[in-house]
Amino acid sequence: MAGVGLQKPGVNVYGEKTDDIDRKVMIRGLFHNGSSEHVKLTVSDGGTVIEKNTPYIMTAWVNAERLQLDDQVIINGRAFKVTGRTNIGEYNIVGEISLEVIL
Repeated sequence: MAGVGLQKPGVNVYGEKTDDIDRKVMIRGLFHNGSSEHVKLTVSDGGTVIEKNTPYIMTAWVNAERLQLDDQVIINGRAFKVTGRTNIGEYNIVGEISLEVIL
């Protein structure tokens, strides 16, 4: 397990996310890649890319529930954004955070 730094985007007076960093959060979790239940199709430059591997962080649910969609995660210098979180088994013990690489 390793510590993962997360950056929460700032919010303006209208509730819109800004480029400012509101706060940084540190959590401990296990980073892993897994097959996605859904195949993501991306169309760019006239081609279609099928993406099956999705990065995840498995952590305690108390850590996962602190995150919001589109929060930014930095792991080994690579930037990811949070695309979802799952309460495994609905037991409020273990959570899995789905990520997407920011290009």
